[in-house]
Amino acid sequence: MATDSSRSWKKSKDPLYRGDAKDAVRSPHPSASPSIVRHVLQLEGPGTETPFLSTSEEKDYAQEFAGRNGRVWTALASKAEAAGAAHRPRKDLLQLLRSGAGDAAWPSASERQEARKRVEQWAEHLFDFQGMDDEATTRALRSVFE
Repeated sequence: MATDSSRSWKKSKDPLYRGDAKDAVRSPHPSASPSIVRHVLQLEGPGTETPFLSTSEEKDYAQEFAGRNGRVWTALASKAEAAGAAHRPRKDLLQLLRSGAGDAAWPSASERQEARKRVEQWAEHLFDFQGMDDEATTRALRSVFE
């Protein structure tokens, strides 16, 4: 399923979805490597420590990641920002991955391109918890995801 490109996602009102465990959203690791390519491609396998949490504009995509034993969590980007996490929208991720700048810097252009394709495919946005301590991260998760 492709995203509806005729309708623009709006940060102020449109939800983002995350497929995760049934009982809670897995905690990010704010001090882990901040590589967007490493995160998106899961280069060290699922569950690798990262300061990011992936979300999607599409509930069906989140359900795929939740699987049969998980659930889909809902969040608003504005709530994540109010809780101290940065919101990295799909449009910005695509631009970063095209340029290879900042947290999208990566030695392999083909891996960067693959990450870009996946961000587009999954209508992905990231919540970025870099610089937050464990207590602030836990509070943020409780206040952001429903």
